[in-house]
Amino acid sequence: MTSTNPPTVTAKPMDEIHRLRLLTSATRAEIVKLATLPSIATVALLTIVCVTLTVGALANSFEQHGQAVAQNGATAAVELLRPLILFLQVGPIVLGILAVTQEYSGSQGSTTLRSTPQRGVAMGSKLTTIAAAQVALAALVVGTGWGVAQFLLDPTTHSAGASASHTTADLADLAAMVLYLASAGMIASGIALVTRSLASALISSLALLLLAPPLLAGVPTLAQWLPSNVESVGLITWVAITLAIGTASFLRRDG
Repeated sequence: MTSTNPPTVTAKPMDEIHRLRLLTSATRAEIVKLATLPSIATVALLTIVCVTLTVGALANSFEQHGQAVAQNGATAAVELLRPLILFLQVGPIVLGILAVTQEYSGSQGSTTLRSTPQRGVAMGSKLTTIAAAQVALAALVVGTGWGVAQFLLDPTTHSAGASASHTTADLADLAAMVLYLASAGMIASGIALVTRSLASALISSLALLLLAPPLLAGVPTLAQWLPSNVESVGLITWVAITLAIGTASFLRRDG
């Protein structure tokens, strides 16, 4: 007697391989788009110039008032750089917004969806590329700022063979600065995915990340939840929530 049970369907490994190839191809395309966008290079260059000039000016002010800590130039450099991070985040914010809104300034968004109709793959490749760019820019900004401050504040760096004094706390502080700058940029990208407008995303991001901290300083119950005041876990939570909302908006909308 012939069995009428349908054959068991098993998942094909080729499906996963195909999805991985799609993701790789889409990510490669996103890297090319981001790398060839003139405004991205301009933002990165201006941010580096800004951190160099501001750190130089502040270091000069420190020296004039005798505030440089010669015994530990590395720590002094970190302390000098710390208050500037809130303002230096403007660069990553603009980068994060431009990386998203460029899709909607012309027909590029439609072209992306035609080449990668799987929206989940398209979104995953875009966010991966933006995150890598944000980490690279944040590390470059913090590294440049620390290097300039270290050179100007520690006289031993001018002598041959001298080495800077590094402590675990200093390195942890620098890593936290990199994390914050990259996270601020990713939060801005999440906002841009919802607004799809350069102006709206820029105003919203700057209001949340730059203006809200000083304005709400007198309201600790609210200020403590801002991205600039939370610990690393809270910061990552902010990034996850904003990107989740932005991704949901992208997946549900037409075009």
